[in-house]
Amino acid sequence: MAPHRIRLVAGELSAEIAPERGGSVAGFRVGDTPLLWPERATRPGEFGAESMACFPLVPFVNRIRDGRFRHAGRPFAIPRNTPRPHPLHGEGWLAAWSADAHDGRSALLSLQPEAHGWPWRYRAFQRFELDPGGLTVTLGLQSLASEPFPFSLGLHPYFPHPADALLQASCHRVWSGDGTGIPTRADVIPREADFGEARAVAAEPLDHCFDGWDGRATIRWPAAGLALTLEAEGCGFLQVYSPPGEPFFCVEPMTARPDAFNPNTSDLSPIDLIEPGGRRQISMRLELARLDEYLRRQAGSGQGRPARGPQVTRMALQFPAPGFAFETPGRVRSLHHRPRSGVSSASC
Repeated sequence: MAPHRIRLVAGELSAEIAPERGGSVAGFRVGDTPLLWPERATRPGEFGAESMACFPLVPFVNRIRDGRFRHAGRPFAIPRNTPRPHPLHGEGWLAAWSADAHDGRSALLSLQPEAHGWPWRYRAFQRFELDPGGLTVTLGLQSLASEPFPFSLGLHPYFPHPADALLQASCHRVWSGDGTGIPTRADVIPREADFGEARAVAAEPLDHCFDGWDGRATIRWPAAGLALTLEAEGCGFLQVYSPPGEPFFCVEPMTARPDAFNPNTSDLSPIDLIEPGGRRQISMRLELARLDEYLRRQAGSGQGRPARGPQVTRMALQFPAPGFAFETPGRVRSLHHRPRSGVSSASC
């Protein structure tokens, strides 16, 4: 049987959602032009939704060193979920999500793991909203546990990587790692990894976590005449993954660095905790513009950073789960961001 897919259409934009493949986005296009690197056949060494266009990171992002950490004075061990050295990307990307509701422009998914390796019970929710200007993905977490627990959230989009692709993002520090994706320290961003001004993504192979991110990044494709602005709510960390020889790169908004469950001397604050019954969420808006229009708007702002495009006001998103609603009156109610460290190095 063919996998269940939900197709969204708004003007020239279209998106395809794959609930059974990690609650992921299978494709996001303007006409026939992909804005996210579309679903491809799974290759050896890939798992879960890694062959999709974008997938959720819940209840933790990236890696936890050997799956071990301490919380409230107790040790915890998380089993590896792939053959790689550390537990990777949380649980959502490996699970089949339920499609709770959808229409031609929006879709609502949910996940409530019953038997899993995470020590605390939770529900996760995703809302996908497509309008003629772009795609908004909101990811939420509700605690079903009886005690506070640490968590992190993120999204893992893949973008087409022609040779002329440019990335711009303002961050404060970059993390170096141990070769397996675990952080060692945060440093001043070196010139070759500084995206404060738009620069070629292909200039250097990258797999780095940046912190102090202001929540906005812009990707330009000059040959295609397109610009895509990524604006995230509740995320102060950005993982940039540009593997050599691949037709894609990743720009991943996150609430914490990889392995933030284990403190590092470079951390500026501890990992977030969610209270029993608590709800947290993040969002990612992908706003499309013609490149000439984007450059005119940027010049008009008088700033070297991406100019903010039109804001889309959305109503509260009600869920079948009792007591859960995404609060989105104009701007998404997000995690209380406190500057904190991030990680880098090793496959994202």
